[in-house]
Amino acid sequence: MPASPELNPSPTPERSPIKSSCSPPFQGKRQGAAAAAAKSKGGSSSRGGPEPLDPQRHFYASRILESYATQQPTRVTLRQLVTFGRQLSDDRLLKSANYLRTELPIRLAHRLRDFQTHLPFIAVANPHLSAVYSAYWSSFLQFRDFPVIQNMDDNRIFCDLVRSQLDSHRSVIPRLALGLLECYHGGVLTAPAVDAFMSEMLRSRIGRRVLAQQHLSLTDSYYSPAPPDSAFIGIVNTRTRAMECVHRAADVATALVQQAFPNMPIPPIRLTSLSPSSLSASTTPTSPSSKSKSSSKVKDIEFPYIPDHLEYILLELFKNALVASIQEQQSSVHATTHEDFAIDVTVCAGADHVVFRVSDRGGGVPSNILPSLFSFVRPTNQPAATAPPAAYETSASFTISAADRLQRLAATPYLTATVAEQHHHQLSTPSPVPPPSQPSSPSAAPASGAPPNSMPLRHLGLGAPLAKVYADYWAGSLEVVVLDGHGTDAYLRVPRRGTVVENVQTAISVDAK
Repeated sequence: MPASPELNPSPTPERSPIKSSCSPPFQGKRQGAAAAAAKSKGGSSSRGGPEPLDPQRHFYASRILESYATQQPTRVTLRQLVTFGRQLSDDRLLKSANYLRTELPIRLAHRLRDFQTHLPFIAVANPHLSAVYSAYWSSFLQFRDFPVIQNMDDNRIFCDLVRSQLDSHRSVIPRLALGLLECYHGGVLTAPAVDAFMSEMLRSRIGRRVLAQQHLSLTDSYYSPAPPDSAFIGIVNTRTRAMECVHRAADVATALVQQAFPNMPIPPIRLTSLSPSSLSASTTPTSPSSKSKSSSKVKDIEFPYIPDHLEYILLELFKNALVASIQEQQSSVHATTHEDFAIDVTVCAGADHVVFRVSDRGGGVPSNILPSLFSFVRPTNQPAATAPPAAYETSASFTISAADRLQRLAATPYLTATVAEQHHHQLSTPSPVPPPSQPSSPSAAPASGAPPNSMPLRHLGLGAPLAKVYADYWAGSLEVVVLDGHGTDAYLRVPRRGTVVENVQTAISVDAK
C-alpha cells in the first residue's frame, strides 16, 4: 500500500531488445503515441479481440515479461483514488496517465506469467485460452511501448488507446470461461484449478478496468466538470447510498425476470433499512414511487464505493432469488400468490462494514449443489427439464448439461459483467414493464458500438461466481445460508471506510497443472 495518496508511476524497467511482430518499437514520442492509438483500432477478430498468436513463438517469451512480472503492483484504496482525483490540474492528470501507463504492463505481466507457469501448454493451446493470452500479450506490448506522457495531447492519444483496449477485451470473460471449461471436461484441469485461475484472472481484470476507467473519467471531468454537488470523483461515489443501489438493482432484476417469465407475476422485493445511528428500521417496497417515502423515514447509509460493483452483485442475487421464488411458487401444492414469495432485503451498517441480506422463499439450494454455488465448474448430472427459459441466466444453471453450457458460452461473443450491459439488453428488448432506473455511475454507459445482442442473457452459470469475485475485490465477502425446503439468505458484506486495498494477487495460489 502506497504511503501517500499520490499515484506515482513505477520506474520503467529497461526494455528488452526482443522484438515482436505484434508491436514494433515506437519511433519518437509523438509518432509513437499516434501509432499506439492507430494500431489499437485494427487486427481484431470476429469476437472482438486480437487474433490468436502462435503459442510456440510467444508462450515462452518470458524475457520481455520478466522485468515487469517481478515488480509488485501498486495496489490502491478507494480513499486514495478519491484523494488524488480532487482538485485536478494538468500535472495531476499527467501523473495519473503515467501511473496507468506503467502499472498496466506490470499487472498484465503477472497474468501472462500465470498462463506460462500455472497452465500446462496443452491448455494454452486451446484456441479460446490462446486468444485471451494473445489479447493480454498485445495489450502488454502496447502499454509497455507507449512513450512517457508529457502533455495533454499525449494524454488524449493515450486515452484513445485505453478505450480501444477496454472495448477489445469485452470478449475475454466468455472466451476464458469456455477455454477453461473445455480443458476441465477434457481432463486437462481440475475444478479447483479452474476456479483459482478464473477467479484471479477476473479479479485482476476488475482492477485494471477500475484504474483505466478512473483515469478516463477524471480526464472527462477535467474538460467537462461535474456539478458542484456531485459526489463522484471519477467512477468512485464518495456518498454511495445503500438503499438507492438496492432500488436500482431491484428495478433491473425485476424487468429482466419479467422478460424471461412474461406470463408470471414477479414477487416483490421489499427493503428494510436499519439506520446506523438510531438502529430504527424502515420497510418499503422497492418501487419507484416508494423511494421518497423510504428516505423520509430513515436516513440512507452512505459510504465511498463504486456503485457499479455493488449494484452488479445485488442484481445477480436478486435475479437468482426471483427465479427460484417463481419456480417454487409454480411447484407449490398450496394456494399461493407471488406476494407470498416476496424477497426481503435488509441493509445495516457498522463502523467498518455495510451488510446486505437478501432472503428468499425459493426452496433453498440442494445440499449436493451448495458447495459449488460460487464455482465456475458446475455439476453436470442434473436434469435439464427443470431449467428456466434459455434467455435467462441464474444459479439454476446447475440444471443444464455441460454441452449446453459450452454451446451457450460459445454463442456469447461479449460479456463485461456490468449492470449497464444488462440494462442495455433490457432496453433493446420489448418489455412488459417500464424501463428500470438508469445506470448510476460515469462508467456505466454501454461500450460504444456494442451490438444490441452483445450480451444475450443466457444460461451461462457465471452470475453467482462473478458476483463473489466482485465482492472479494475490495476485500468484502459473499456467503449464503440455506434452510432446506424453505429458502436462502445471502449475506453481502462490503467495506465502509474506503481504506482497504484492492485484493489483487501477484500469482495464483493453486497450481492448475
